Amino acid sequence: MTAAAVPARTEPPATVAAAPPVARGLRLQLICSTCGFVSPVIALLALFGAGVMLGPLVAVITLQMLRVEGRHPIMSFLQLVCGGVTWMFLSIPLLIMFVAAYRGGARPPETTQTLHDLAWILFLIPIAPFIIQNLAIATAILTDERPNPIFPRWVAWANLLIGASFVPDSLLGFFRIGPFAYHGLVAFWIPTVTYGIWLNIMGYATRRAIQDEIREEHANGLTALRAS
Repeated sequence: MTAAAVPARTEPPATVAAAPPVARGLRLQLICSTCGFVSPVIALLALFGAGVMLGPLVAVITLQMLRVEGRHPIMSFLQLVCGGVTWMFLSIPLLIMFVAAYRGGARPPETTQTLHDLAWILFLIPIAPFIIQNLAIATAILTDERPNPIFPRWVAWANLLIGASFVPDSLLGFFRIGPFAYHGLVAFWIPTVTYGIWLNIMGYATRRAIQDEIREEHANGLTALRAS
């Protein structure tokens, strides 16, 4: 029997071979890197969505505060003005962030860094309208003398505490690292979390006040109908 008659040993096709551990590790790295790329985009979209919804929330808060103050709605209008200003201060920094990322590789790194710093500093340092808005809401609630106040008293104290959490942002310009930097615990994370809590508190309290107003008008309508 000659060697030519011996059938050659064939290797399995490369397509059916199991993926080596290195390939699986690379795929895991690819997934992690994708998450790292997508997470900031999701965060920016969430912030932009919160900015879009802030305007309607400020409007309905103003309407309910007008019920509290009656003929002298100083705090209501002050809250409306400050709410409009905060809406602007939440929207403009996001646009600057998009500009910084739009042509990140086509401009000098210093320019991108400047836009980045401008966006975050503009996002965090203008705390006056945020704090005054909290003070206006708290003042209106605490001066509501009706037996069943439109907003619960605890909403006023929550506004005061949340407004106080913004005060450390005034030191942001003196620090580049640490808790008072614009990516630090005190200057960024605490005010950002408390502002998110404020949005939920005021959304809940205002919705409750509107529902109470609807029930009150319905009861008054029934009373007037029975009287006629």
